[in-house]
Amino acid sequence: MKGVSHMKKSIITLCAVLVLLLSGYFFNIINFNKDSIRINDKSLRITAIIPHDDTGYWGILKVGLEDKAEELEVSLKVEIPYSNYDKGQITELVKKSIATKPDYLILPAIDDQDFKQALEEAYNSGIEIIFVDTDMADFQDHLYVGTDNYNLGVKLGECLLSNVDTANVVIMSAIPEASNLNERISGIEDTIKNSNTRIVDI
Repeated sequence: MKGVSHMKKSIITLCAVLVLLLSGYFFNIINFNKDSIRINDKSLRITAIIPHDDTGYWGILKVGLEDKAEELEVSLKVEIPYSNYDKGQITELVKKSIATKPDYLILPAIDDQDFKQALEEAYNSGIEIIFVDTDMADFQDHLYVGTDNYNLGVKLGECLLSNVDTANVVIMSAIPEASNLNERISGIEDTIKNSNTRIVDI
């Protein structure tokens, strides 16, 4: 029975790692009022680009943006690529935003040179950039709202070690090239590297 209990605990811990790894965590909420979000007596215009529409993280973010925009009387346009997480389509949406020139552009950062170039063009045209979920640390002046992904990985690794003595772990990551997920994996790897628990596959 002890072995079965130990196995159940390992499975529960591994599932917790999976869920937290693939979802947002410690999402920051910023409160404004109507008077604080007007420029030259005009309401702000915001474009948000989300990589896909779902019932999870991005769907919740979309609904939150829409609700807050209505409450604050802000003009909000949400753009979604036809194909989930398609870098080329997201880059084209950034270029489209340059033509419409909103005050703010909200989107996750993508590790792609064409995307970065388009984003720099948007910034140079006067659009303020706000990254959510995934940051681009070397980008020009911007705001990042999201997770300290490496530290989240450390916390996940500590949680894992506190529940199992020895384990072989498989991490399921939906997007291998996603920097935010890889930062979390790095945090886990660094935390468990001197233990009897090891990652056997990602």
